[in-house]
Amino acid sequence: MTYLKLNRLTCRKTQEAIDEPYLRAIIGRHNDIVWGPQSLDDGESSPLDWDVTFWTRAEVQLWEHDRIKHDLINSLNINLEDPWFRFEEGEHVTRLAGRNAIYDLHYTLKRYNRPDNFRVRLHTLRCNDAQERRDEPYLLVNGNRIWSDENVRTGDTRDVNRTQEFSGNLTIELWDYDQARSDCFGTLNILADDIGSGIRETSHRFHKDRGIVGDASYTLSYEVEVLR
Repeated sequence: MTYLKLNRLTCRKTQEAIDEPYLRAIIGRHNDIVWGPQSLDDGESSPLDWDVTFWTRAEVQLWEHDRIKHDLINSLNINLEDPWFRFEEGEHVTRLAGRNAIYDLHYTLKRYNRPDNFRVRLHTLRCNDAQERRDEPYLLVNGNRIWSDENVRTGDTRDVNRTQEFSGNLTIELWDYDQARSDCFGTLNILADDIGSGIRETSHRFHKDRGIVGDASYTLSYEVEVLR
């Protein structure tokens, strides 16, 4: 894996009188604002305190915040699968220029050697739309049943409070128990390439069919943590 740390952003030339830049990071399926918007003028710098580990690709986009339309200035793209990309450990500076604005992004790259160990924490399961009058949902993690409940109705939220350590990828399935035949409401695949550093909180919606009443819709709140 590779470790990326954003250190500092320096404004060399603003797009407007005073810019309000922000940074958006795209790692795997995650697309999040990681800094800003913050006012910067020519010659001003702002420290950045954000880092991430990734497997193959990372993109950091520099945007200018505007009330009407936000402008993409430029991007830092790191693609370890690109044969033309030259990986060098240490501190770097890349110039992000575009839309009449010029910025310098200071960052650090390192090889990140560690066991590929993670921990998932399942917090709550909310029933948005029950399949029947009362459902009996249960969760499978990599094929193992780790949680179940009975008499869950539309609008109910249940505490799951389960943790599971894993290496590589993880599969979470939501099922509804039935004596004749249990129904699978959906599957969540957590891929190692989508996991950053620290703790990442998010949610996932399970739904069985087309989203109509009685088709079953649940939202699982969870977080994934890298074990160092």
